[in-house]
Amino acid sequence: MDQLDVLIVGGNYGSGTRAGGLFPTHFLCAVAVPSDEGKPKQFHSFCKVGSGYTRSELYELNQKLASHWKQYDKSKPPEFLELATGQKQRPDLWIEPANSCVLQIKAAEMMDSSQFKTGCTLRFPRVETIRTDKHWYDAMTTVELQDLKQKSEGKLAKCNINEDPVGEPSKKKRKTFATSKPALPSRFQSIDVSTVSKISDLFSGKEICVVNGPKTHPKSSLETLIVQNGGNVVQHPGDNTFCVLADQIVVKVRNMMTKSNHDIVKSSWLLKCIGDNTVLAWLPSDIIHTSTRTALKFSQEYDPYGDSYYNDTDVDMLKSVFMNIDDDEILEMNNDMIAEAESNYFPDDSFYGLFRRCKVYLDNKIIISDSNTTVKDSSLELVALDLRFHGATLTNTLDKKVTHVIVDEKDLSRLNEINIENRMRSSGKFHLVKNSWIEACLESKVLIEERLHRP
Repeated sequence: MDQLDVLIVGGNYGSGTRAGGLFPTHFLCAVAVPSDEGKPKQFHSFCKVGSGYTRSELYELNQKLASHWKQYDKSKPPEFLELATGQKQRPDLWIEPANSCVLQIKAAEMMDSSQFKTGCTLRFPRVETIRTDKHWYDAMTTVELQDLKQKSEGKLAKCNINEDPVGEPSKKKRKTFATSKPALPSRFQSIDVSTVSKISDLFSGKEICVVNGPKTHPKSSLETLIVQNGGNVVQHPGDNTFCVLADQIVVKVRNMMTKSNHDIVKSSWLLKCIGDNTVLAWLPSDIIHTSTRTALKFSQEYDPYGDSYYNDTDVDMLKSVFMNIDDDEILEMNNDMIAEAESNYFPDDSFYGLFRRCKVYLDNKIIISDSNTTVKDSSLELVALDLRFHGATLTNTLDKKVTHVIVDEKDLSRLNEINIENRMRSSGKFHLVKNSWIEACLESKVLIEERLHRP
């Protein structure tokens, strides 16, 4: 048998599992298309592998990749990945090459196949080892694959082409058999509570399950804090569990989320409780996933973005709410909508929206509506600044939506033409006023009668 270094580009759920319910057990692997620019940009599907690793190795691999999986959408396939015609061997999930890892694979032979983009695949592939020493761009290329196929005539057991970084062939693993139950890695083990001294009853009567925590407060540190403050720690949540603490959405957390039996809370909530010496009520920003009961409670107390219906907000909470709003949900408001909001919510503070409902045409163009004939050094340029600052919409065209035409009382040469335009309109007539009307409105802080300032 011989080894090949290929890149994981997709994942498939094992038989009997629901999409999204468990982590993938089989992986779609690909080889790189060489690029003149250095790192490869395209990968061709080559084989699927679902054996060779132990349960713990599979778990560790999925922990590393869990947060990077994306659902495969055949209408919008990833640009870097090319499958066989008809999207044969399409994965359930896909992953960006830079977030993936290289697998060293053994196989009995290479054979032709229309199921993969390379036109060939492996017979009886199995994972020999996970190449943590290799980068994603170190995967075998299509050129190397074709060269191997020609030299070996498909019989991989006859040749030994893959060498490790120091030039020595990869050594075959020797199977070993455990004589005792393997120990869990320390980060999965519970603390020895007999060595922890209680300092308060803050979490008395509360059972908490810790899955993981941030680098500053790993699992063992959080469990120690819980026990020190009178709480109980469990490794698997049950009917009496108050909440689950987690900061990273790993496989165990995803499985809990599908059931929605427990509230999954960020460790920052626990640290805030200890800092304030009280058990704080959860805010939407504290929660990774809510149980069915808490979700109902939140729906009655908060809007979909986490803004409370009853409690005052602060700057940090408001920032958190804004971060929960997608860009495509933001409504662009026109001047009429802004004016209505100012009138409803800030009736005593809307001076800076004084002209909000005004669409203004300035008579500072020699030919009406022709911005190429603007009068040089017109006094209306300063008027324009006041109008914009106080919410008006300015236009260079004397169209049907114009509400006010402002003329310079020192230049009334186009007054007759403007009056004719207004008289000809059966609807959409505008107010014709001198620039003194703007000064008078600003001075009184209200819109005054336009008839008092007709030219």
